[in-house]
Amino acid sequence: MIACKENRRDVVDLLLRLHSDVNHCDKDNCSPLAFACNTWNFDLVDLLLTYGADINLADKDMISPLHIACMNDNKKLVLKLVENKANVNAEDKIGQTPLFKSVFNGYNEIVDILLRHGASIDICDKSGCSSLAIAGIKGHNTIVDLLTQYSQNK
Repeated sequence: MIACKENRRDVVDLLLRLHSDVNHCDKDNCSPLAFACNTWNFDLVDLLLTYGADINLADKDMISPLHIACMNDNKKLVLKLVENKANVNAEDKIGQTPLFKSVFNGYNEIVDILLRHGASIDICDKSGCSSLAIAGIKGHNTIVDLLTQYSQNK
């Protein structure tokens, strides 16, 4: 875990070759993959996935690596994760999906990627808000159009 926090790909590689647990989490249940996503370390993400990291392993707040990549507007990581079958509809502890996080922040390209990989626009968070409602409230008109178009083409 410390090697991931310090972005030490060489040390992580060595430890994994010696059969360390690729999914070993810290006290907050944050996985090495989540740390790699949070630090934008694509090479480390790739290495961890090669060694079988659980792509959907969420922390204590149910934030998954995909949530993190989406909140960071990291298109390259989002694509890597969804292409490796990350759950695009994973909900955090307040019921928000990666799509919801991306809509809230106005990340048009991330929203498009998630929709193309099966993200549901029908999921509401625990307060009852949908992604479309949040896009409207936040004034993200391009995303409103994208969500509406996607909804009509389902």
